[in-house]
Amino acid sequence: MKKKVVGIVLIILGIAAATIAIYLRPYKVLSPIGNPKPVIKFNKNKEVIGFYPYWNLAGL
Repeated sequence: MKKKVVGIVLIILGIAAATIAIYLRPYKVLSPIGNPKPVIKFNKNKEVIGFYPYWNLAGL
């Protein structure tokens, strides 16, 4: 029984960590360059296509 509970807890923590990482993406935390200013890029329809041009090249 304990193993099942631990497995569920690990899955929940994994989802939480992924969610936090997605929200923090525009900032310094996951920036490979370490630039603290978020750079938001827009396409012609004014839709956001990504933060940091480097991330678009990296496929993130």
